Amino acid sequence: MKILLTGATGLVGRALSAQLLKDGHELHILSRKKNPEINSAFNSGIQSALRSTTHSFQWSGREPVPPEALIGVEAIIHLAGENIGQWPWTADRKQRILASRVEGTRNLVESFKSMPVKPKVFVSASALGIYGNSPVTLCKEGEERRGEGFLAEVVRAWETEIFAAEKLGIRTVAIRSGIILSLAHKKNDPKSALDKMILPFRFGMGATIGSGNQPMPWIHLHDTVGIFIHALKTESLKGPVNACSSGIKSNREFSKILAKSLHRPCFLNLPEFFVKLIFGGMAETVLFGQNADTTKLKDSGYRFQYSDLILALERVLVPPIQ
Repeated sequence: MKILLTGATGLVGRALSAQLLKDGHELHILSRKKNPEINSAFNSGIQSALRSTTHSFQWSGREPVPPEALIGVEAIIHLAGENIGQWPWTADRKQRILASRVEGTRNLVESFKSMPVKPKVFVSASALGIYGNSPVTLCKEGEERRGEGFLAEVVRAWETEIFAAEKLGIRTVAIRSGIILSLAHKKNDPKSALDKMILPFRFGMGATIGSGNQPMPWIHLHDTVGIFIHALKTESLKGPVNACSSGIKSNREFSKILAKSLHRPCFLNLPEFFVKLIFGGMAETVLFGQNADTTKLKDSGYRFQYSDLILALERVLVPPIQ
């Protein structure tokens, strides 16, 4: 299958690209970077024999997709978006976070209209942040209340543009991911939320955040990749899909398990007011949590590789064999 992919050099993009190539697919890569830069980043760790099956095209997201990138494309995976983990959230950064998702997705979907043969499926990244802070109520796709906070507003506007593709007769899936468990073991590896979280734990300064009761919906990177591929293949799957392990832990539980995995203590607590003082608006990323339901994904036939947090962290903490 010929697949158009955005965000190929990011955390999920690199792992997903490698798996798609191993599965025999041909990739058309859209990136803000020039071809030599993306080829240098994207092809690291991928067998040179597979490189001829990738073709890269420069695209900033602020303009239509280059027509030549769309030729023969049967499926589209959209991962591109400004990193929300960069601190602080200034007004300018918040605008870039919003625009990169809303404007970029709008221009991508608008480009589908010019394709004489429309793609069979459009799978886009999304986020559980659409539910806002929901520590008790079970968050089900299609039944979400109006979540509060900046991220909830961003994801609502983002998904409006994602599902505009349905009006073109394209099966559309939005993967609402939780916290992706992965670690950068090499200098050029993309950084994850866990990379930022783990440093104080390594020095014995691990802490719970706020009340510690907020859910932390997590998912192993391998399952994230598996779910995107599952969405490509599964014709019955459409609409928003919650993508996190059913073994959701509270922040307190997650912190203690992480500390134990590192053989370190976890006795500290960062009060909510202190987190807000330090992080400002970005505090919602750690103070908010979602009790997400994954029945839709499981009913579609997906089986998680990792549902146990202890085993998932054990796998993540061990560097891969080169």
